[in-house]
Amino acid sequence: MKKSSDRPAPLQWPIYQLGAAHVEHIREIERRAKLARDLRQQKREA
Repeated sequence: MKKSSDRPAPLQWPIYQLGAAHVEHIREIERRAKLARDLRQQKREA
């Protein structure tokens, strides 16, 4: 079993290795954060 220190940290990877899947993952996180924010605002206004 390899130690996690054997792998470079994500920020050290060349940008092209992140790939489209990484971008989609970030977009999904941002979309969920926005939905959660909108839900909280609706609850306050209700």
